[in-house]
Amino acid sequence: MTRRILLFGLVTILAFALVGCGTETKTAKSDGAKSEASTDQTTDTSDDSGTDADVPDPAATLTDDEAEVIAAIYMNVAAYENEDIDGVAATTDVSVRDQTVSSAEWTFDTYDLSYELEDVEVTSLTSTEAEVSLKQTTTKISGPDFNDNTVTVVHSLHKVDGEWVIYASEMVDVEYLNQ
Repeated sequence: MTRRILLFGLVTILAFALVGCGTETKTAKSDGAKSEASTDQTTDTSDDSGTDADVPDPAATLTDDEAEVIAAIYMNVAAYENEDIDGVAATTDVSVRDQTVSSAEWTFDTYDLSYELEDVEVTSLTSTEAEVSLKQTTTKISGPDFNDNTVTVVHSLHKVDGEWVIYASEMVDVEYLNQ
């Protein structure tokens, strides 16, 4: 019950934080490629001397489980970005699904938002539980007053029928961008 309230509270806080002060967000600058670990081990870049250097691809260092957890986060944000209620439901645990879907429907009816993720990191992982820390920037594309913002969030996920789903989220920090 506490987890349900926490996730619903976070979704509500995020919605009101975004709506309350005058900005809206909807884009999750995350395409499918960002949600999966890369098969390339290095990325060819140029160092300060102008010579090519092989730089390790950070995604190549992820375990399969870490890549699956991060993919679930990006799928959830993509569902919000695309205003896809079924996608939101599919990436949310049944214990918080009704409240999350209701909040998402209100947000989609009220705003067109853009979402961008950065600093996505799996901070804890077992075979059935995971925590992911990230920063999410939400900006309004259209709709009533909304406060564009960047929030630091820790999402808690667990595996249900082989799929990672979000069952709780904790907002650690919020920075309003248009104040």
